[in-house]
Amino acid sequence: MKFIRNRFVRTVLLILAVLLLTLLLLMGGCYGLGKLIYSRAKACEQFYIDNTELHTRTDIPAKLEIDCHFNSKTLLKRVYFVIDKKEVKMPGYIVFSEFKPFTSGTGFKTNDFFRFNEDTLGKLHKTALFYKEHTKQNGEYYKALLDTVSGQVWLNLRYAE
Repeated sequence: MKFIRNRFVRTVLLILAVLLLTLLLLMGGCYGLGKLIYSRAKACEQFYIDNTELHTRTDIPAKLEIDCHFNSKTLLKRVYFVIDKKEVKMPGYIVFSEFKPFTSGTGFKTNDFFRFNEDTLGKLHKTALFYKEHTKQNGEYYKALLDTVSGQVWLNLRYAE
């Protein structure tokens, strides 16, 4: 009888050890995958557009052109894209992405954005400009500027350290 009891205990302990090891491997795998995704999410490849959309709460719909630059020292991602206005209705896009009418008092500077300078500003339709910005408690922030006439969007995202 004692032999059967020890065998039962050994079986239960073996099953518990296997379950614990499996759980630890799953947790480690999930943690590692999360770290890999977050570390590469700051890059500018097409695959990581969704990450930018999530961080900035800005839809990046059908686009005619997209350009991006990421500075790993400052953790700043600067994105420029042109919306395909045949596919996207601007009034709905403005509401959905929560843009507000641009005024001169917003504090945006021409050097805030990628592929944006004084010449660009002169060519834009000032009444058709919309913007949005937000700063999170962890220091992450984003700024976006939209020209509804040309469909151009400039977006900056600074990741928290």
